[in-house]
Amino acid sequence: MVLEHDLRLELPQEGCALLLGSRQGKAWVLHWVWPCLNRWQPQQERTKRFAVDPAELVAAQKWARQKGWLLLGAAHSHPQGPAQPSPTDCEWAWEGALMVIWAVEAGFWGAWWMEPTPGGLRPRALDLGR
Repeated sequence: MVLEHDLRLELPQEGCALLLGSRQGKAWVLHWVWPCLNRWQPQQERTKRFAVDPAELVAAQKWARQKGWLLLGAAHSHPQGPAQPSPTDCEWAWEGALMVIWAVEAGFWGAWWMEPTPGGLRPRALDLGR
């Protein structure tokens, strides 16, 4: 509910947030959603692209480290697209990152783990436990 609320505030632009938490064995435990400003340039492309403000990224990582947490990944909205990573999403992701996407029009959520392959990173769908 908190994440959807934060992403909805940015419509019609893509909203974005950082996901902070811990890894306990093979499980990820989400402790905090850190809403961010979409700083993609040029600004008119923010309806289909996002970029986290670098200052917010540094502040979130520092705050998380103080709590013994990690940056697990990022969440963002696709105001007009599916809840699947776009080629740009995959290009900007990092190995082992969690990517959560809200397809606004469909009202559907998707979660992806970015796993390494010989050709680069590939998103692997995760079960959200519906």
